[in-house]
Amino acid sequence: MRLTDEDFGALSLKSFQLLNDRLDAQREHDFVCAGIVASTVANCHRDPDKRPTPYSPLDFVPGYKAPTQSVLTPLTPEEQVRAFERLFNPPSQEVIRITNE
Repeated sequence: MRLTDEDFGALSLKSFQLLNDRLDAQREHDFVCAGIVASTVANCHRDPDKRPTPYSPLDFVPGYKAPTQSVLTPLTPEEQVRAFERLFNPPSQEVIRITNE
């Protein structure tokens, strides 16, 4: 995470979790990028008779598991309005500011 000991000690648990989530997303992105290259090379040398379906980049991402259910939850129009309002006026306990001071 490239934090000094002082910066790390000053983090709240929520701030640490958000930084950790960002790090996980970056690692996943890096694995997918590497998977694109690996699947391209593998598909160039693939025997279509032995393997008719081409390789996917996700075939080369370590530990990747396909989602079992949709991550999107349908919202009623009223819930959509409330969610949109929270984008511009979030409750104060959800606002997290990270500074470099």
